[in-house]
Amino acid sequence: MQTASALLACALSAVPLAAQGTPISTVDLDELHTEGDVVGLVGNTTSINNLAINNSGIWLLEVDTDNPDTTADGALLTQFGVSLTEGESLAMPTGSSIGSFDSITLNNLSESGWNFFLDGTASNNDDSGIYFNTTLLIQEGSVSSAAGFSAGTVFTGFLETKIADSGHILVMASVDDSAIASTTDRALMEVDVFGGATQTVLFKEGDVLPGQTEAVADFETSPHNFAYNALREVLFIADLAGDTAVDHAVYLDSVLLAQEGSASPVAGRNWSSLASAEVNLNDHGDYVISGSLDGDTSSNLLIELNGAKFRQEGDSVTDNDFASWNLTSFGSGPVMIGNNGNVLWFGDWDNPDTDVDSGLFLNDQLIVQEGVSTVDGVVIDTLRSVQDGYMLSDDGQWFIFRAVLDNGDDVAARVHVGPFVSLGQGLAGAGGVTPQLRGKGSLASGGSFTLDVIGALPGAMNTVVYSLTNLSAPFKGGTLIPAPDFFIGGALIGVDGSRQLNLGLPGGVPSGLDVFLQFWITDPSGFSGFSSTNGLKATTP
Repeated sequence: MQTASALLACALSAVPLAAQGTPISTVDLDELHTEGDVVGLVGNTTSINNLAINNSGIWLLEVDTDNPDTTADGALLTQFGVSLTEGESLAMPTGSSIGSFDSITLNNLSESGWNFFLDGTASNNDDSGIYFNTTLLIQEGSVSSAAGFSAGTVFTGFLETKIADSGHILVMASVDDSAIASTTDRALMEVDVFGGATQTVLFKEGDVLPGQTEAVADFETSPHNFAYNALREVLFIADLAGDTAVDHAVYLDSVLLAQEGSASPVAGRNWSSLASAEVNLNDHGDYVISGSLDGDTSSNLLIELNGAKFRQEGDSVTDNDFASWNLTSFGSGPVMIGNNGNVLWFGDWDNPDTDVDSGLFLNDQLIVQEGVSTVDGVVIDTLRSVQDGYMLSDDGQWFIFRAVLDNGDDVAARVHVGPFVSLGQGLAGAGGVTPQLRGKGSLASGGSFTLDVIGALPGAMNTVVYSLTNLSAPFKGGTLIPAPDFFIGGALIGVDGSRQLNLGLPGGVPSGLDVFLQFWITDPSGFSGFSSTNGLKATTP
C-alpha cells in the first residue's frame, strides 16, 4: 500500500486548462428561502432584506412578511427556524420590544452583536441599543464609560456593528462629546462583551491620524465601509477636514493604505474617490478596497488587493469563453476576502445581451451568472448587486446571495466553494507587494484544481513547493510554509504578474489529507533575492 507521502509525490500532475466561461457546475448551491415561504406564525415572506453566513455554513436572513401588523411583520430566520421577530419583547430596557433590525451579524459561534431599534422606550432619544444576542450592552441616551470621551459624553445613536469570535463588538457610534465642536460626533469603539461590557474608543472625530495634518471630521458609516477581524484589527475610511480632493483616507488601524489624490496600484493613476469605497479584511490582515481612480472614466473603477491591482474596469472578463467582453462595473455591493484568500466580487461586462451580462465571481471564476444559473430549477433573472446582496464567510468557503428569479420571486441561496485555506506569511517583492496564492476547484479523488498567483514580478522564475508537512520555518527572509519535499517549476510569471497552474489528483487519494503549498519567486527587490506567496493549505474531502 502506498503511503500518503508516496502518493502525494505522484499525485499532483498538470492537467489541461478546462473551459471556464460558464458558471462552475460542481458548486453546491442550496436554495435557503423564497418569497412566499411561511415564516413561523409571523406570515408569508414578501421580501428578503439582509443576510449573513459563518464558517459552518450557518446562515441568517432578515425578511419582511405579509403580516398586516406592520410593527410585527419582520423576522430573522436561520435554518433552525425563526430566531427573532419585530414586536418581540426584550428583557432590557424594561417594557421594550424590537421595533426593527439594523444590519445583521453572525460570528463563527453563531453569536450576534447588533443595533436594535426599539419600541416601548421613554422617547425618541433612547429608542435604540447595542445588543449581544438579546442582552443589552449600551442604550441610546446613556452616558459612555469609555476613557476616550469627555466626561458625561452621551450616546445619541448607533449605525453599524461587527462581531468577532472573541465576543468583542465593533460599533460605529454617534455621541455628543462636549470637547468636539460638531453637533453629532462619530466614533469607532469596541465593546468587550465578556469583560463587563467595557467600552474602548479606537478612533473618533477630531483625531489627527498618522500621516495627516487635518483632523477626522467623520467616518464612512455603511456596513461595508469598515471591517473587523479575529485579530480585532479595524479597516475604516476616515473623512478628513480640509481639501475635499484629498479628504477620504483608508486606514488599517493606524496604517494609511490609500488616500484620495495619492497614487493607486495602477501606474499613473491616483485615487479620485474613496468616499463610498467598499472595504473588507480577513483574519490574516489581507484587505480589499473598491474605489474610483482619476482619468479615463471607462477604466476608473478599481479593486485593490493588498496594495496591488486585483480587477479594473475595462479589464477583459478572465474566464476563457468571455475573452471578448470587458468589465464595465462592480455594482454597488461589497467586495470581500476570506481567510483562504478567496475574493468575492460582482462584475458586469459589456455583452449586449443584458440578460447574461453580470455575475458573482470568486477570484477569476464565475460562480453565479444572471440568465444562466438556476435556483431549484428556476433561472436567475437578477442578482442583488447591492449593499446587502451577498456575503462571504470568514474562511472564504461559503457565500450567500440574494436574487430575483425569472418567475419574479425573491430568493436567498447558499454556495459552498471549497477546501483551500490561506496561511499568510508571504514575502514582499517588487514594489513592496506580496504575491498572493489562491486555489479553486475539486480536491476529491480524481478531481482537478487550479493554483493562481497574482502580484508577482513579471517574467520571474518561480517554483511551487508542496508537502504534507507544515514546516513554517524561516527562509530567505520570509517563511517557508511547506517542508521542501516536492517541487514544480515550469512557466515564468506572466507580464501581468500572474501565473496559473492546473493540477490533477489520481484516484486513491485519502480523505482528510492536508497538502501545504507555496510559490517562491526570484525577485531582486525581495529579501535575499526572493519573494513568496502566502502558504496555502488544501484538504481533501
